[in-house]
Amino acid sequence: MFMKFEKWLETVPALKFCIALIIGILIGSSLQFNIFVLFILLVLLIILNVATKNQIYIFVLIFLFGIFKANLDFHQFSKTTLHEIPDSKNFEYTFRGTIADYPQYLDDNVRFIFESAYLISENDSIKITGNILATLWKNKFSKEEQPMPQLQIGDYVELTGKFSSPKPPSNPFEFNYRKYLYMHDIYKTLTLSSFDNVKVLDHNRGSFIFSKIINPARNYSEQILDKNYKGDNRGFIKGLITGNRTGISDEMKTSFIDTGIMHIIAVSGLNVAYVILLITLCLSILRLPKNYILVTTIPLLILYCLFTGATPSIVRATTMGILFIIAYLIEKKIVFYNIVAVSAIVILVYDSKQLFDAGFILSFVSLISMVFIYETVFRQVENKIFKYRFTNNFLFRWLFLLIVISTAAIIGTIPVSASYFGKISIVSIAANIIAVPVSNFVLATGFLQILVSLFSDYLSNIISYTNNFAMNILSFIIDWLSSLKFAFIEFYKFNIVNLIFTYIILILLATMRKENFVFRLSVTVILCAGIFLSNYNFNKTESITFLDAKNDDAVVVNADTKNLILYSDKDKNSFDRVVIPYLKKSENGNSNIFINVNKPNSLSVGTIYNLSDDLKIYMLSPAQGEINNASAIIKYRNENILYLNSINPASTKYFFVSYKDLLTDNITYISKNDSLFSYDLVQSDIYFTSNNKLNGKLSIEENTSFINLNETGAVVLKMNDGEMKFYDWRN
Repeated sequence: MFMKFEKWLETVPALKFCIALIIGILIGSSLQFNIFVLFILLVLLIILNVATKNQIYIFVLIFLFGIFKANLDFHQFSKTTLHEIPDSKNFEYTFRGTIADYPQYLDDNVRFIFESAYLISENDSIKITGNILATLWKNKFSKEEQPMPQLQIGDYVELTGKFSSPKPPSNPFEFNYRKYLYMHDIYKTLTLSSFDNVKVLDHNRGSFIFSKIINPARNYSEQILDKNYKGDNRGFIKGLITGNRTGISDEMKTSFIDTGIMHIIAVSGLNVAYVILLITLCLSILRLPKNYILVTTIPLLILYCLFTGATPSIVRATTMGILFIIAYLIEKKIVFYNIVAVSAIVILVYDSKQLFDAGFILSFVSLISMVFIYETVFRQVENKIFKYRFTNNFLFRWLFLLIVISTAAIIGTIPVSASYFGKISIVSIAANIIAVPVSNFVLATGFLQILVSLFSDYLSNIISYTNNFAMNILSFIIDWLSSLKFAFIEFYKFNIVNLIFTYIILILLATMRKENFVFRLSVTVILCAGIFLSNYNFNKTESITFLDAKNDDAVVVNADTKNLILYSDKDKNSFDRVVIPYLKKSENGNSNIFINVNKPNSLSVGTIYNLSDDLKIYMLSPAQGEINNASAIIKYRNENILYLNSINPASTKYFFVSYKDLLTDNITYISKNDSLFSYDLVQSDIYFTSNNKLNGKLSIEENTSFINLNETGAVVLKMNDGEMKFYDWRN
């Protein structure tokens, strides 16, 4: 069996090179090396390879290049002059530069990537380089209606707004938007409070291709689609054809994720196939030789890739399409895995950060899994089924193939989906059987509509009626499937170890035969045990988590399998968006006690909750007469955590006088109420001051401390060896 695998590897040299490059990138992204030493080693290895032509040296060269490229992308090129500019808080900066991508228009704001050129001051301009994410907001206080600014990629503009670094996540398990922007070489943001804060100084500063070909074509296409479609239908078809998905509502995205069909709105292989078909048909009318047609197709494919925004999925599909064309032209045997590997190499050599992009990973994993699982598993089933006479039916074969390919793609992408979305869809096969053909139909007719609109508005309208009907039916079915109780399973604890082990298990099971059944089954069992052990928390500790629930308070106190949650429901969205996801994703117990501190029931105020021998919660009223309010003292041995819900400075005195017997030891005061940090309370033996401010934490008399959640974000305390210690959850 090993000999067969070794022979197969000899047929896919590009795959071996790709693996060496990926390993190098993984190491280079984690560890920083001297870039000049790496460069010298690369030169020496190149000379050595030319002299010896040893395959081992080639792999070492590619591996070292991966480390070198990752060091450039992650540790060198990321340093721009933007980093030298301090964030603005009470003032605004003015920048001049070029719009670097297609602006995304929403209801009350416009967002785009801005390539800075200069920082403008009253007396001078300073050359400042780097990418900024600019967000232009409509002035909500203006009495006059503000028209949306008409911006295009390549426009040279002047922007005035608040300049800041992207914020890190405020709570554990939240999406790390800062990291996401860093992965796309965006290290600063600029927020403009009015459309008037943008001035277009010049149009078409971009290349000739963008200004004269791509921009006009994209603008015309979006005008046709905007004219004929509304709401989610408009966002859906624009996402399919142009790659612009800003018009798709959050509700629709959630339904697509829950049903496992999010992939259908990614511009990818099918788009490229349609473009190749369309170009071939058009050029065939001119009776050009086939080779001329294929050569002409390559630059047109590149134009379409730029037209859609060059996302990872379309870059992968375009690269593969070009490689297939080149292989056909030079009459080389097409090996699927070589084509895929070369596509990945091209993308990673250009930008090694793409290796960590969800779009890149899903694009390649879904494609490889479709081919691999189909060839190793379903082809054998197919050969047995198609022996029967009733299977000699086009509709049956087409439906069977659709189910098989969809199933293969779903199996392959389950680990990635679980890791990125925290969900595994149960209804994805049924949803894909419906969604894939409908989206293919809408995509094909959408292309046709744009072409037909050049000659006939009437035919264009007829196509739009058909597409709207198809998309309405699809939306109805997907919404219904996503509403089912068993539509998906939430699965949040899928880390990198799970990911690697799961794919090894899938490969072992897919290639399992009678002669290796026992061995592979044994390895699978061991790997499953490894997944379980990597997820199991062997060091369970009691903890207290103060969540940054925006306008609300939320505290989660955990002991063993119990959670006691103190929360405020002034903003229900904050509770649903912050508290519930945290409880699902954390490793805390699943036995929850919820206490609404704004509406304390008869069992709340005055109740003592003994979560363990050392951890107790005293539910108290912060002040006389505040019957619709409750606060708490969380005691762990001789440590006190004060949770004062919506308490004002005057009530604070009452609170400490009334409950001073409970507050005789070390005190940590955590709150989101900024006004309390400037109030000096002098009562009995407790002294509060507000000096020595450092990183959102105040130094207080003796063993008392203040922590402002508005500045620090969520705070997690864990009990270890009888002591309560702050836990750095961001690292």
